[in-house]
Amino acid sequence: GRPMQADGRIVGFVTSYTDITENKAREAALAEKNELLQTLADNLPCGVSIFDKDLHLVLMNDEAIRLLGFTRALVDQRPHFADLARFNAERGEYGAVDVERFVAELTAKARNPTPHHMERVRPNGVVIDLVGAPIPHGGFVTIYSDVTEQRQAAQAIERLAHHDTLTGLANRYTLEARLDQLVADARRHGRRLAVLFLDMDNFKGINDSLGHGVGDEFLRITAQRLRETVRENDIVARLGGDEFVVVLPEVHQPEHALRVASKLLDRLSQPIELSEHTLHASTSIGICFYPQDGQDRGSLMQSADIAMYQAKSMGKGVYRCFDATMMEVAARRAKLERALKQAVAQQAFAVHYQPLLDGRSGQVLGLEALIRWEHSAGQWIAPLDFIPLAEELGLINQIGEWVLHTACAALAGWHRQGLNHLTLSVNLSAVQLRNPQLPAQIAQVLQTHTLPAGALTLEVTESVAMQDPLASVQRLAQIRALGVRLAMDDFGTGYSSLAYLQRLPLDYLKLDRTFVRDLETNPNDAAICTATIGLAHHLGLAVVAEGVETPGQRDFLAGLACDMCQGYLFSRPLSHSAATQWLLAAADTDRTAH
Repeated sequence: GRPMQADGRIVGFVTSYTDITENKAREAALAEKNELLQTLADNLPCGVSIFDKDLHLVLMNDEAIRLLGFTRALVDQRPHFADLARFNAERGEYGAVDVERFVAELTAKARNPTPHHMERVRPNGVVIDLVGAPIPHGGFVTIYSDVTEQRQAAQAIERLAHHDTLTGLANRYTLEARLDQLVADARRHGRRLAVLFLDMDNFKGINDSLGHGVGDEFLRITAQRLRETVRENDIVARLGGDEFVVVLPEVHQPEHALRVASKLLDRLSQPIELSEHTLHASTSIGICFYPQDGQDRGSLMQSADIAMYQAKSMGKGVYRCFDATMMEVAARRAKLERALKQAVAQQAFAVHYQPLLDGRSGQVLGLEALIRWEHSAGQWIAPLDFIPLAEELGLINQIGEWVLHTACAALAGWHRQGLNHLTLSVNLSAVQLRNPQLPAQIAQVLQTHTLPAGALTLEVTESVAMQDPLASVQRLAQIRALGVRLAMDDFGTGYSSLAYLQRLPLDYLKLDRTFVRDLETNPNDAAICTATIGLAHHLGLAVVAEGVETPGQRDFLAGLACDMCQGYLFSRPLSHSAATQWLLAAADTDRTAH
């Protein structure tokens, strides 16, 4: 309204009226939509923020505020992007930067947003996964996810690939990779290196009399003493059990290696005070040199190992250098080779079966097929002792195909007895995995025994899969295309890469028994089991725990939602007839229970 004047006097007023009903309705509708949008955002499991085309904050939910360390009061001011960037820079979120220059650069990027995906680690250790995208009419939206636990689990698993979990030393596969490189360098530059193979003489007695807890602590202290006795650039690794290897990369004279061996014997012979016990340690050391005792990693390790056993035979607590007279070992190996070839020709093997049970219900889901070789009456040879030899001799494909046929025939028989739900797991060796005919062989076996492909699971170890990762991905994908399931065996003990782990077409990870064994008493093993199962489930993989021997282990794993378990708590590996009786009895028990 405004007044009307005439001759300088107000004689009335004029008022105009505008219908703003529609405007108010639009404002109310917009407010309702904004409130609905904010409510929706606040109930998302991730953080979200939206900036408009002028780079003013339009929306940020509570999860984003928590992750970014902002306050509701700050966000409610609808600040400009530059103000939030400056706030972050001044409190050190981006490290040591020139604040104004950094803010200007960040703001310039925000004015021309493009789709992006990145990770940001905040000073408090929180790891945020950010996914951003421009909005069609200007501005951009960002999604924030807290991936701290996943990254910590990944780091833990990555560490497993390189280090022995008990001692923190390099593990077998790290040792092999580094020794390969050192041999290549020594060959190129005409250098000499030494390999020392150590075995603790009385460890088994300590373990048997005082328990695994004391034994593990003994090994940890031994590893620490080893590391303290040698140079920083010398390699110290634990192969497993009570076996260690020290590699001296540059040895100008053999006497240097002998002095190191003497120092190690002296240091490791000193008593260890542990759990009210005084442990008197003793060590046997075998020494070999490149190039005279071996031209590659395998021959050097073999020569050092032979020399170590010679040292043990001399009374223990001494070192011995490799020499040609120790080749008696090679003669014994030749005898074993002949026996193995004969066993393959006569198919003188047996397949035993160990049940796999549901981790929560206890229902029998399947079995793992395990090859056994009775070399002579009552003398059984472990697969670890003859499978590598069979690979070297080119016999493993014959053995593997026989095991697959025999095990699938057994499974087909159990299906005919009404146990149709059972599945079967069979191990693959490195040589088998490299065989281009393997997928066709598997398909033929399934057809011969009229088994569905999903009833068969093939297991490969980490070390096998990682020998040639690209080839493994290709071959396993061909097998997976048949409908056969795939598992990675002994997970956590090998030299795996998480990048390739995600690429392998796996269905299961098998948690190695070394981590299950002490999870009730060892917080580290419990943490490793927790991290591994969490990582596997995050990757969409089921988990099978090996070596479950106590109800406590079973209950702990069930609490982590471990999918399947196997171990002596449920059953030892059984012959075909014994496994059949066990399965039928279990089925009767299950029917009675229901």
